[in-house]
Amino acid sequence: MSPIQELLKHPGLEPEDSLRMATLERIVGSRLALVGRGFQDDIMGRGGEHLLYRDAEDTQQFRAMLRAWPTEMLRGPHDDAYWERRQDIARRYAQLGLPHWQIFTAAARMMDSLTEVAFGAQAHGSLPARDACATLQALNRVMSLEQAVFNITYHRTREARKLRTLQDVIVTNMPVTVLCLDAAGEVMAATRPSARLFGDKARVGQRFDAFLPPALVEAADLPSHIGRALATRREVTIPRIQLGQPPDTRHLRINIVPLEHPLAHVLLHVEELTDVLEAEARAQQAESLARIGALAANVAHEIRNPLAAISLTLQVIARSFDEDDRRRGIIDKVEAQVHRLDRLVTDLLDYARPPEPAIQPVDLTRMAEESISLSNTRALLLDRDPMTAMADPHLLQSALVNLLQNARDAAGEHGVVELRVGPGPRIVVVDDGPGIAPEIRPRLFSPFVTSKARGTGLGLAISRKLVEAQHGTLTLQEHALHMHGAGPGACFVITLSAAQSARASRGDSAERSD
Repeated sequence: MSPIQELLKHPGLEPEDSLRMATLERIVGSRLALVGRGFQDDIMGRGGEHLLYRDAEDTQQFRAMLRAWPTEMLRGPHDDAYWERRQDIARRYAQLGLPHWQIFTAAARMMDSLTEVAFGAQAHGSLPARDACATLQALNRVMSLEQAVFNITYHRTREARKLRTLQDVIVTNMPVTVLCLDAAGEVMAATRPSARLFGDKARVGQRFDAFLPPALVEAADLPSHIGRALATRREVTIPRIQLGQPPDTRHLRINIVPLEHPLAHVLLHVEELTDVLEAEARAQQAESLARIGALAANVAHEIRNPLAAISLTLQVIARSFDEDDRRRGIIDKVEAQVHRLDRLVTDLLDYARPPEPAIQPVDLTRMAEESISLSNTRALLLDRDPMTAMADPHLLQSALVNLLQNARDAAGEHGVVELRVGPGPRIVVVDDGPGIAPEIRPRLFSPFVTSKARGTGLGLAISRKLVEAQHGTLTLQEHALHMHGAGPGACFVITLSAAQSARASRGDSAERSD
């Protein structure tokens, strides 16, 4: 039993109450229309008028309901249909957003008007005192039930409306796109589509092949799959769809669910998997790199000692030959290759060995000048922002020297290399060389990736590792932005923590540890 049914059952209205209401209606007579008009004006004239202009027909219907309220209350019959009409008025009242208190103020004025008529009838002798008292008691019972039914229905409607609003917010902001299609393939309802995938032209009311990107419709062969789902009445899943070319590739999964609903025949569930797959790839790469690092460290340790012995032996043999002996040239070439292997082993060990930074304030301009000298690079030092950053000077210099040497090799003998300090705690290395090939960019900082004919492919991986150990970042900027030279070039940016903020952070940590 619903709360309203329980309310009407206890205490409920007696048959005599309806008879007394009918007697009061006869006494009020033509004035009842004025009472109804006043009831309507009390509600519509107190902040609700502007809310009801949205639909003229609905407004007129609601006005008519309010005007008829007193007449229906006195005339009855007070059966189930009567109370259902009262609930309907309360539901519309709540849906229109009218204030809750307003109905009670209007009902109190109406009660005053009807009470005044009853007392007037008693004073004129047309209604005996006993009957007048019983009529007012019946009127009070009816009005109390009216207000209780209104109150319950109003709050239930408001709560349902709030719940629907919350559900709409949840559905609208879901990280997936869900479309409901009618029999003609038009989108009847949809969650908010991803602007990154669908753009800003997707609209409810379009056909699905206009709502969705054409490339997606074609790649997934959606018309065929939708037809198959409707024919078999079974869900169809397209597990993986790839759109676009690297580095802008998107990965999607689509579920097609046949529905039995008057407004929707098919539900399309479009889920983007790009971020998930990229995260999985990064995790797999990190795990793979960890295994490679451990293996490389073991191999490097095993190789380094024999290489040292080979190098020493070659030096002894070379010294035993005369200066003009042709065999010395062969020995020198072999020794150069041994040094190359030793350099590779050193790089492997540097990459596998976790750096232990000693963070301290570093003058970035002075660091830039020293790095240019150590790298043996003819680099232009520009934008000397007097900036101090928190870093490990040895690790930062190693990374910066490596970047400068890479830029020098890329630019060539007549190329231009620029080094910029700032703005902020940044160092930028720019060259005007051929740039980074698009196919290499996504994995540029991975080990053993290089565009050099004789490179180890570990330099940038080591440099990023050194910078990240100092709580910084090393990134490849999209455009070189060099001021000289003609090539497309490359631009690498080291970003560190500013000295002031870093010291503040260390101070906070010290205070917490005390």
